Amino acid sequence: MWRYATVVMILAVGFLGCARRDTEISREYMASESSEQKKEIHLPEGTGKQEECVLCGSKSLWYYYHKKDSIGVINLANGQISDLEILVYDDQGVPRKPVGRSSRFNSDGKRYVHISPMSERGICNLTLSWDSEAYLDLEEIAPFYCRECMEKITSLDKSQADKLEDRRCPFAMIDFVTGELYSLNGIVTPCFIRDYYLHFDFSDRAIEGVVVYAPPNLQKAETFPIPSHILIIHSGM
Repeated sequence: MWRYATVVMILAVGFLGCARRDTEISREYMASESSEQKKEIHLPEGTGKQEECVLCGSKSLWYYYHKKDSIGVINLANGQISDLEILVYDDQGVPRKPVGRSSRFNSDGKRYVHISPMSERGICNLTLSWDSEAYLDLEEIAPFYCRECMEKITSLDKSQADKLEDRRCPFAMIDFVTGELYSLNGIVTPCFIRDYYLHFDFSDRAIEGVVVYAPPNLQKAETFPIPSHILIIHSGM
């Protein structure tokens, strides 16, 4: 009997020891996980003067393009903007007659933009790519932007900042009317920018996209004309 009691006691002590060790491991894991969750990502502020900002300054390309009801691609590394030209405008923002298919290529030597608009159909195909050393460096571009515009850039996919780290896409979509930026970091593939529908396919340092001008074209039901052959009877009661 005493041997049985001894065995039971040894097993109980061993079980308590294992349980205590498991608890310690669990606490260590939770502490480590909590530490990772609390890890703060440094997002730099813009240090450029507002009038010299490459996004909103008086000499910026957006200052020129904002007259147009259009969207484009911005190279965040230097502020270079490429108009998709789905809707065609002159330099004063006056609409022009749509043209046939065209093709344009822009590059800074490390980042490449190829745009093929078909303005008669309201469609644009675009291809974006960049070299392995040409990911977006937030610290490097901070002097080019004012504080407000730099905040727009750092706010793109801010909740995913720890995952993006040094692999941020150097491009973003820009709405010429509002100046708002839209991420191309691969978090979302289809989206709308006002009346423009966008769909992207992401791969390693390359993005293939299709943009379609798709304004609402369905009238409200009550505005539809009633055919003359339909008789409407009004009750006199």
